[in-house]
Amino acid sequence: ALIVLMLILVAAGGHIATAAMWASKMLIGGMTAVTGVQLASAFLPALAALGLAFGSIGGPSGVAPAPSTTSAAPVDFIVMFGERRIALRDAHISQVDVSLPNGVAQYTSLQESMLAQLEGAGLGASALEPFQGTPQATYARINAATIRVDASKAAQFKALMAERGFKVYENSRRSIIRPVDVRPEDMDPSARGAVTMDENLKLIKADSVIEIARKMWGDPNAGFLGRLWNKAVKSQPPQPKFGVIDSGVDMTHPLLKWVKEVKNMTSGENKDDIGHGSWVHSTDLYGAPWARNTTHYKTFLNGNATLDDILKALTQAGNDGNLVISNSWGSDEGDPASPDSLLVQKLASEGHIMIFAAGNAGSGKNTIGSPAIVTYRDATTGAIRVMSVAAADRNKKVSYFSSRGPGSPMTEKIPDYPHRPDLTAVGYNIEGAWPAALGDADRVDPVKGPLKAISGTSMSTPGAAGAIALLAMMFGVTEMGARLDAVINAVMSTLEKTGKNSYDEEGEGFLNVDAAYRKLVAIFTGTP
Repeated sequence: ALIVLMLILVAAGGHIATAAMWASKMLIGGMTAVTGVQLASAFLPALAALGLAFGSIGGPSGVAPAPSTTSAAPVDFIVMFGERRIALRDAHISQVDVSLPNGVAQYTSLQESMLAQLEGAGLGASALEPFQGTPQATYARINAATIRVDASKAAQFKALMAERGFKVYENSRRSIIRPVDVRPEDMDPSARGAVTMDENLKLIKADSVIEIARKMWGDPNAGFLGRLWNKAVKSQPPQPKFGVIDSGVDMTHPLLKWVKEVKNMTSGENKDDIGHGSWVHSTDLYGAPWARNTTHYKTFLNGNATLDDILKALTQAGNDGNLVISNSWGSDEGDPASPDSLLVQKLASEGHIMIFAAGNAGSGKNTIGSPAIVTYRDATTGAIRVMSVAAADRNKKVSYFSSRGPGSPMTEKIPDYPHRPDLTAVGYNIEGAWPAALGDADRVDPVKGPLKAISGTSMSTPGAAGAIALLAMMFGVTEMGARLDAVINAVMSTLEKTGKNSYDEEGEGFLNVDAAYRKLVAIFTGTP
């Protein structure tokens, strides 16, 4: 019977493939121009697979099938509508799980909703149909949409957008700012090995502030009874929201047990596949060990993401209300007008503090990456809300790989463009959490768990983000606004001029958390 069934399937293979294509298109909604083949496997895995497998052998007569006449693979573009304001809402087609009950209906409904919004730009269903176009996302803050079109129609689509005065960006890649190998020839002969997490706190002078917090709130890692005691006799630390956009988190790691949530913004498994996100988030938390309201946005698979992935993650982090968002990723182009840079600037204008790795493209001038090159200074408080962080060793000497100012490859010709980087923290040969599953930790601490020492501005950035988180908690700052800006102003005005680096290398100076804390005491309490 099985042999008979196989023969029937072989003979009917081409018809099965056609049926799978037709059924998937009907299910998803051809009226909205959704390409059925893109989701056929989500609805009809067995049918589609059988049709493709057996249909490739030959049709009923046993001859090879005719060459495919299907369209070329689709491509995505980010379309910026500029001054033409459209009533867009934040939406992304990936928010719909088509495998769930009513998933197909929700998918179709969201597509129709986005198409209705895009009518304001003349990009409704009928306008997109010649390009086999479908909206994938809409972004209200930057008045933009991600639109998928058939690759063979891409040139015509871009030409049409240009005629209408819209800017079109390729859905290009963004990457984790990869750690840099430690080079023996660059090591200080007096170096004592890797910078430990505790040594880092001393170098940025956060240890003294943490001791003050410990007296206020108790041991941040107390057991069950200890936590009950702290609740009974100690004040409770405020819990402002903080976000990290990176490669994921190993929540089984001892240093990451207090991460509130990991939101998977990718189509892959919700895990840290390269270790970078776990390292970064652990450093954020080690600088603010009482923080219990941090969210990780897994945005990168194997260290890579598309521009649309980035826009999706930044939008989600902003909509979730994070006061501080830590970002150890970017592009060496240093374009302050790219869609992700414009979104970062818009989030900063709303009051979010956006902290970025300056980049590992040193040691030449004008090598700051983007969105680290973005600038925003509040007109009322004077606070900068996009911070670019350089990396130094334990002696506060800026590392050879750390990107330098005064700008980027794209801003060096812009007169009076604000100087970058803003500040410096430790980012050379420094330890942080490492997922045990990756199997290449440098050592396993009996309390902290697996640790790995790596280098990069990715490593200095969470040091600054954690310090700001700690200071915000110390002074009860749980909302964006003047008080949060006061924290930023205190950090920036108390940076240490090391005398070891140029302005283009270290910015305003090296992080000094204790000095910032004491300045905030004077500001908020009036007591020197």
